[in-house]
Amino acid sequence: MLDFMRKNAQSWVIKILFAIIILAFIFIYTGNYGNNRASVVAYINDVPITVKEYRENYQRSLESVRQQNPGIDQNILEQNGFGWQVFNRMVGASLVSWQANKLGITVTNKQVIDKITTMEAFAGKDGKFDKTIYEQLLRVNNLTPGEFENSIRREILLERMADLLTLPAMVSEEHARELFDFSAEKAQISYLAFNADDYKKDVLVTDEDITSYYEDNKKNFETEPKVQIDYINFNPEVLAKPENVTDEAIKTRYEENKEEYRHGEMAKAAHILYILPPGATEADEQKAREELKTLSERLAKGEDFASLIPKDQGADKRIVGSELGWFSKGDMVPEFEEAAFALKPGEVSKPVKTQFGLHIIKLEDLRPAGITPLEDVADEIRQDIALNAAADEMSNLLDAVQEDVVVAGSSLEKAAQDHGLKVEKTELFTQNQPPANLELEDEAVTALFDMEQGEVTDLPLATKKGFIIADVVKVQPATIPPLDEVRDAVKEQILESKGKELATEKANAMAKTIADSGLPSDESAKLTTPPAFGRQGFISGLGVMPDLANAVFAPELKVGSWLPQTYGTPTGAIVARLDERIPPTEEQWETAKAQWMETLRARKREELFTSLIESLKDSANIEMVNAEVLGPLPPSVDTNGNS
Repeated sequence: MLDFMRKNAQSWVIKILFAIIILAFIFIYTGNYGNNRASVVAYINDVPITVKEYRENYQRSLESVRQQNPGIDQNILEQNGFGWQVFNRMVGASLVSWQANKLGITVTNKQVIDKITTMEAFAGKDGKFDKTIYEQLLRVNNLTPGEFENSIRREILLERMADLLTLPAMVSEEHARELFDFSAEKAQISYLAFNADDYKKDVLVTDEDITSYYEDNKKNFETEPKVQIDYINFNPEVLAKPENVTDEAIKTRYEENKEEYRHGEMAKAAHILYILPPGATEADEQKAREELKTLSERLAKGEDFASLIPKDQGADKRIVGSELGWFSKGDMVPEFEEAAFALKPGEVSKPVKTQFGLHIIKLEDLRPAGITPLEDVADEIRQDIALNAAADEMSNLLDAVQEDVVVAGSSLEKAAQDHGLKVEKTELFTQNQPPANLELEDEAVTALFDMEQGEVTDLPLATKKGFIIADVVKVQPATIPPLDEVRDAVKEQILESKGKELATEKANAMAKTIADSGLPSDESAKLTTPPAFGRQGFISGLGVMPDLANAVFAPELKVGSWLPQTYGTPTGAIVARLDERIPPTEEQWETAKAQWMETLRARKREELFTSLIESLKDSANIEMVNAEVLGPLPPSVDTNGNS
């Protein structure tokens, strides 16, 4: 990501992505000694953690959790002591800072400056720190330089203390190998499948069954709540006005950044690919070569690429083709690239084998190394200038519309007209299927469904590329439709449920037969053998089955044994046999060893650092002042914030 950000440091994309960077930094904690006790959560060795600091950290932590677990219920988090967990981390950071001060470890202004000026997010097009970009990105994210620099100072301090206090962390190669062998071991099984669909025909569903099932399971048929919104989209792609960019501005940008358009030798080509699946045999490859030879001959006679692609391939489409446009060396896989650049314009290659299959390539043109002419990149530059101008203006527009709508009480429509913007409308949508074109962040969707009809967002809602201000114009609550509307769906659920019951009964009967007398000879041909799988339990064709994985990796189960119980699958049930356990090879260990040693050492350091923090807590003076601010106290946390 950093390489992407460096290359696009001037781009509007960075102005959106920077918000994510901020979440990664250690919380801003200044230790304000002047706070009165009403505004303090606790004193840690006489240093206050204020309510304001706690709430800022709580919100950042909540946003981070939501990014990793979209849709998570904040109430459930709070009931499980989320507020105390946040506070506990703040206590640890405060004590580490206190210990650093006690040991005389400080972070100089030069160290802070050095770190910030080498962060690639703040680099200009020359790769060097750009103060304008730095100030602009902080401003967009409502941070002052002092706040941001303080967070960097604390991050450096914590890193130095972690390095100092965890130097003794060691991991033996023998221990690492044991863990690797355990983790990388695979199992091979065979199984007999009993599918619910095969037994649905034996299920008789009466009207009484349908009525009874509907009454007992009405919640299954409840429709999701829906909302409809009017909105103004603050997205640089929407706000950009390429038509306002002058030719002079384009030429100036091009001349100032001419080296960016320097390229190596380029080729323009088209290809036809015969896709070969993994494990394709020599016979499969020979068949592909013969078919491609025929297509090459037709191509040589003047037919175009589009006419050579068979139209009646069905679902198992093997032959595809396309124009590839211009590409440089390094853009394509090596075998393809070597063949393409060896051709002369107009020539067609012999079949070229790559990881995707067999290709025939037609070279249409070559372009020598040099600088792309202005006329070829003018549209790209025009769009880029327009996007950056829109991104720069976006914050001001947001503030202005926010002021008009939230403070002055103006309608969304009037605010849009006053600022040259457009109000758009969605159809009714559910929380699980928000409008795809808006690319709303999960938190934004949650916020919309917490609003009442006629309510306007009091804060902008984030999208993947910007923000929206929205008016919830319609709320359609969840409803349970009458039986007549869902009769077919009710019947299908009954069939599915009964079909799975019958499939499980048949599987259980087969498991008993196998236990008593072995696998019947006529069942051997029905066995399915998926690829070997690991302890995580993802089995091709079945999905994730942790219970089955635990059983086949259990030491007491012998290779060649059938598992005594059956296992439910999304489509029915299976009876399984352990065919083989496959340990990782010496070569696999040698390849993975360095990474495993480093990962385990990092984990050991983390455990040691956590232990040291707990030791500091045991000897610290922690005075709770307003513990109620932290929410419910879970059983695993004491009143000093210790887990």
